[in-house]
Amino acid sequence: MDNLTSDTYKLVVKCHEDALPFNSHAGQYATLKVDGLNKPRAYSFAKSPKSENKNEYTFFIRQVPGGEFSNWLAKNRTGEKIIISAPLGYFKLDDSKDDMVCIAGGSGLAPIKSLLEGGVIDQIKRDVVFLFGARTQDDLYCVKELEEIKKNWNQEFKFDFIPVLNMEPEDSDWNGGRGFVTDYFEENVIRKNNLDISDWQGYLCGPPPMVDAASSLLQKHGIKVDEIFYDKFTDSSNL
Repeated sequence: MDNLTSDTYKLVVKCHEDALPFNSHAGQYATLKVDGLNKPRAYSFAKSPKSENKNEYTFFIRQVPGGEFSNWLAKNRTGEKIIISAPLGYFKLDDSKDDMVCIAGGSGLAPIKSLLEGGVIDQIKRDVVFLFGARTQDDLYCVKELEEIKKNWNQEFKFDFIPVLNMEPEDSDWNGGRGFVTDYFEENVIRKNNLDISDWQGYLCGPPPMVDAASSLLQKHGIKVDEIFYDKFTDSSNL
């Protein structure tokens, strides 16, 4: 376990040496269950399967008020038994060569990061704009890893990584994007560059209100609904 931010953990689950691999693909998720809690919780893999250590699975988990599993993690649980079930879900890159916009918020970074790591490994031939929405600079994490993805992206194609903060103090030293991530994308990427994104694909993951707003925005600018792929990151604060 590691603290990524004040309320987000990196959790690595290590299976037994003789455990069968899940044969998952980047973008999928697992359920985690521990004794004493009512039900399993679903979390996206935070690494591409091809970049994980053998028998290890990495997750980003945000601590939320009333969250059974995340509050159980508040005490360091290193060495305790977790039952993991996977792979689940259909969120993944397809074989398209269309440009991509990826929008993530909070711990919704996990499946997007996993997809993009897989894109580097496979050297896919697609331009990407990736926007990561957070509250303040203290809530940004994995920035170095994302810069590495940008650095190692297929050199014949573009990769733009844009963090956007919506609660950063006005007098701070932050010179990057501000406001809601969807508003920033519309004003500072689409309109400022006079972009036609109608033949792009969208990949979204984060709090349900952000995913809904992003999906509506992409459809407004011509992306077909069946070219928008998403996981809504639900937790007890969304129920």
